[in-house]
Amino acid sequence: MAKRSRQARRSQPQNVVATPVVETAPAGMAVEDAGLTDVRRKTVDFTQVYAYVYKEMRNVIIVTALMFAVMIGLSFVL
Repeated sequence: MAKRSRQARRSQPQNVVATPVVETAPAGMAVEDAGLTDVRRKTVDFTQVYAYVYKEMRNVIIVTALMFAVMIGLSFVL
């Protein structure tokens, strides 16, 4: 698999997986006093994160089709 360039990684926003982050209050302290009542969520746009996969799959399919055509052509020649 081809390695993504640094420029492509820098241009993409740094996203995290969409999982809730829940913090707990220290022992002996109420949740309201600790200020930990909100649940934060961030979403990830997988179409931007994995855009290189589509390009690589297209290249693999093209190479496979060419190799298959060469094999069929060689079967008639040899």
